[in-house]
Amino acid sequence: KILGIHFADRAFGPMNWDYIAGKNNNSPVLEGITRKYLPAPTYGIKIAASGAKEILSFCERLKGRYDGIPALSSAPFLLTNAYGKGRAFYLAGTYGEMLYKFRFQEYYRLVYNTANFLSQQLIDLKNAPSSIEIILRKKENKLFIHLINFTSEMKRPLERIIPLRDIKVHLRSSLVPLRIKALGMDKDLPFENNSEGIVFTLPLVNEYEVVMVEGR
Repeated sequence: KILGIHFADRAFGPMNWDYIAGKNNNSPVLEGITRKYLPAPTYGIKIAASGAKEILSFCERLKGRYDGIPALSSAPFLLTNAYGKGRAFYLAGTYGEMLYKFRFQEYYRLVYNTANFLSQQLIDLKNAPSSIEIILRKKENKLFIHLINFTSEMKRPLERIIPLRDIKVHLRSSLVPLRIKALGMDKDLPFENNSEGIVFTLPLVNEYEVVMVEGR
C-alpha cells in the first residue's frame, strides 16, 4: 500500500546498453535533467503500478550498442505514490550500484530532486563545490554548522586539501540570530536576517570548520 505497486515478475538483465526515459516529464523529480534517455541500471525488476504514478520507465531492450532509438516499454522504473500525509518513491532496479560505479550526473540529480521534494532544504552554499559536507546540530539556543572540506587533487588517497574561500551561506531557521562565529578561526561573522533566512559569508574553510549561530 505504501509504495502503490506489486511485483509482477523476477529481476531481468544485465542491461549493458539499455535506457530509461521519462513517462511524466512534468515531474519536479526530473527538474534540471535535459537528456531524454538515461542509462538503465544493470538489473531491473518487473513491477506493476497499483495506485502509484510512473515517472520513468525502462525502454525496450536493444540488440546491441548501436541498435537505434529505443521505444518506451510497459515496465516502470521510477514511481511515486501518496500515502497518508507522506509520499513514497520506488526505483525498480540496481540504482545505487549504478550511481556508485559510474556517478552519472543525472542519477545524482534524481536523488537531489527527490530529497528536495520530500523535505525543505535548510542550508544552501554559494561559491562552494559539492566536495564539502555539511552537518547541522542544535543545542538549546545555538545551531552548529559543521563543514568538512574534501576538495583535493584528482588522486586517492587525499594528500592535500584545497582551501575554500568566501562561501556564502544561506540558512533557513526560525532562530533569531544574535551572533554568528566561526569557531575554528575564532572570528565573529557579519550577517543578515530577512524573510528568506540567515545569510552570512564564511571567509575560509581549510579541512574543517564549525560555525556557531547563537540566537533566541
